[in-house]
Amino acid sequence: MDGKRKAKIAVRDWLGRATPFGERLVHKRGSENGYYLMNPLAKAYWIAKGVGWDNVPRRLLQSFALRSGRLIRSQNPSLYASDRCPLASIEPSNRISQWHRRRERFFPMPQSEKLRSIVPQDTWNEQVVAPIQSALAGHYPMFSHWTSPVGWPPNFQSDATHQIDWPVGPLWPRTTRSGGERDDIKLVWEPSRLTLLYHLARAYRFDGDETFAQAVWELIEAWVDQNPVNQTVAWGCGQEVAFRWMAVLFSVIAVLESPATTPDRLKKVDLLAWQSAKRIASNINYAISQENNHALSEAVGLWTVGLMYPELPEAEQWKRQGRTTLESEVSRQIYEDGSYVQHSMSYHRVMLDDMLWAIRLGSINNDPLRSETIERVGSAIRWLDQFVDDTTGRVPNLGSNDGANILPLSCSDYLDYRPVLLAGSTMLGIPVRDREYGLAVEKSLWLNGDASIATNKPATTPAEESYWDAPKGGYAILRHGKGYLLLKGSNYRDRPGQCDMQHVDLWHEHENVLRDAGSYFYYHRDPQWKKLFYSVASHNSVQYGSREQMTKGPNFLWFHWPFVEERIVHPTHLKLTVRYNTTTPYRHCRQIDRDGSLYIIRDSLQTLDGKNGEGDYVCRWRISPNWQWQWNEPQWVGVKDDRTLCRIEFRSTCRIDTQIVEGWESLYYGSKSKLPVMEVRFQNGELETRIECCDDAQRSNPS
Repeated sequence: MDGKRKAKIAVRDWLGRATPFGERLVHKRGSENGYYLMNPLAKAYWIAKGVGWDNVPRRLLQSFALRSGRLIRSQNPSLYASDRCPLASIEPSNRISQWHRRRERFFPMPQSEKLRSIVPQDTWNEQVVAPIQSALAGHYPMFSHWTSPVGWPPNFQSDATHQIDWPVGPLWPRTTRSGGERDDIKLVWEPSRLTLLYHLARAYRFDGDETFAQAVWELIEAWVDQNPVNQTVAWGCGQEVAFRWMAVLFSVIAVLESPATTPDRLKKVDLLAWQSAKRIASNINYAISQENNHALSEAVGLWTVGLMYPELPEAEQWKRQGRTTLESEVSRQIYEDGSYVQHSMSYHRVMLDDMLWAIRLGSINNDPLRSETIERVGSAIRWLDQFVDDTTGRVPNLGSNDGANILPLSCSDYLDYRPVLLAGSTMLGIPVRDREYGLAVEKSLWLNGDASIATNKPATTPAEESYWDAPKGGYAILRHGKGYLLLKGSNYRDRPGQCDMQHVDLWHEHENVLRDAGSYFYYHRDPQWKKLFYSVASHNSVQYGSREQMTKGPNFLWFHWPFVEERIVHPTHLKLTVRYNTTTPYRHCRQIDRDGSLYIIRDSLQTLDGKNGEGDYVCRWRISPNWQWQWNEPQWVGVKDDRTLCRIEFRSTCRIDTQIVEGWESLYYGSKSKLPVMEVRFQNGELETRIECCDDAQRSNPS
C-alpha cells in the first residue's frame, strides 16, 4: 500500500472515529449510536460527502429558503391561481384545436389491431382490465403488486395501510415528510402518481370502450378536486409532480377523440400543466442537490411542458432549464461504464424511463438532446443487458427498490426488465443479447411506434462473454453455461444505499439462487423492519459480529464508507479486498474462482484492533425459496422437480456451525415474504464456500 493511500485511510479514520477530545470513539449498541457519538466536525464531513461536496451550497440555500420563509412564500396558492394561468381565456374550439396539435408533438398512439397482435385477449384481461376493475371497485393498485381500499374515486389523502389521512390545507413544506404519526409518505404518494391512467389509456386504445375514457376523466378530476395546488403532500415532491403530469398527458392524448373529452376538462389539464411546471421550476435546485433520479424526473417534467405548450410565455425557459438539467445530470449520474449513481436496479429503470421519454419527445419535436447525452443513456442500456434473464426478464434485486414503474406500458410483471431494455435498445439502436421479448414488445410500440414490432428480437446481438466488468459502479460477472455470478463492490463515488459491499448474486437456469433482500418500506415505525433490509444481514456477505459495514446517518445517508484496497477481475477469477471502518475496523478479502460451473469462494477476514483475526463471523447465503434444500453430507443440495440444480459445501480450518434460518425478502415495495438463509458461523476468519451449479448428469460432489 503506497503512502498516499495510507494517509487517506488515516484521515478517514480520524474524521470518522475521533471525538472532540481526541479519544477513540466507542460504539455502544449498533451503528446509530456511532452517529450520535460522532464529533460535529466528523458529522459535518460525512453529511457533506454524502450529499456531494458540490451540492453543499444548494443544501444550504434550501435550508435558508425554508427557515427564512422564502420557500413558503414561493408556494403561495394565489401565485398558482387559475386567473394567473396564461391559458385560462382560450376559447373552447381553440382549446380543442390546440390539443390536436399537441397530439402531433407526442408519441403516436397505436391502433387496436397492433396491440392485439402483441397481447392475447386473456392476458390483456388479466393484466390490464382486471386492475382497472379492481380500482373501480375501490381497491387501487399499489406498487404493481397489491391494492389499497381507498375507494373510487380514490381518497388521495388516505394511507389505508395505517388507516391515516394526510392533511389538506397546510402548504406542502410543512407536511411533506415520513415519520411521526403518519409513517411512510410513499403510501399516499403512490395513488397520486396516477399510474392507473396508463392502464386506462391502453385499455381504451385496445377496444375503444368509453367506460375507460370516462374513468380517465373521473380519476383526473378527482385528483384535481382533492389536491388544491401546493396544499397537500402530493405537491411536496417535484418528482411526484412530474410523474403525475406525464401520466395525465399520456392518457388525455390517448382518449382525445372520446366524447368524454370536453373543452372544460381540457382546461383543467392545461391549468394542471402550468401549475406543475411552475411548481417544479420553483424548487428544482433541491432535486439537483439530491444527486439522484429526482433531478432527471423533474427536468423531464419541465422539458415536456416546454415542448407540449410552446404557447406558454414560460415554455422556452422551462424547456431550456429541462434540457440543461437533463444533459448535465446524465453526464454525472450515469457512469462511464453504464452504472447508475444510485446503485439500484429499480432506480436504473426509473432513469431509463425518464430518459427514453425525454429523448423520444425531443426527436419528435425536432429538438434532440445532445449526442453525448444519448450515448451515455446507451451505455446504461448496455449495462442493464448484462443482468436481464433471458426467460423471466428478472434482474438481481440490488439496492433500494421503491416499487417505481413510472411507464407501465406492457403486460409484463413489475420484475420483468425486458420492456425497458427492448424499448431503449430499439430507440437508440443498441444491440443487446439474444432473447425472447414476447409481451415486452408493447412498451416499445407505445414509445417507438409501429416499426418496433417488426420483430421481437434485435437484428444484431453482441457475443456473450465469459466475464464482464463495470469497474466504476463496482459490478463484476462470471458466467457459466446456464447463468452467472455477480460480485458487487468498488469505492463509492456517490453515497451508498445499503450495506451490500461484497454481495454475491447467483443465477442458474433462470432462477435467482443466491439473492438480495430488497427494501420493503423506506420508513417503518418498527425498528426491526426499518433496519433489516438495508443491513449487511440481508445480503450475501460476511458480517463481523452484529456490526454493520457503515454507520447509519440521518435519512438516507451512510457514514464511514468502506474502502476498497484491491479489486481484480479476470475471466475466471475475482478478488475484492475491503477495509471497513466502523466500530471495530476489519478487513475482508473475498476471492472467487470459477471452474466450469463450480464457484469456489474464499473469505478471509482480519480484525484491525490487535486481535490477530479472531472474531465472531457469520457468512450468509440467502437461497431461493422456490427450490427445496436438503442436507446430503457434506453439502446442501438444491432440488426442483426432482432435479438437483445446486450443491453448496463449506470448508474451514476451524469448527464451523451451519444452519438454515428464516429470513425475509421484498420483491415488491410494501410486501415481504419468507425465504431460507444459510448461516455459517466461524471464528478464525477463514471460510471456503464451494457452489456448484449443476443438473442430475453432473458429479455428485464439488471437489
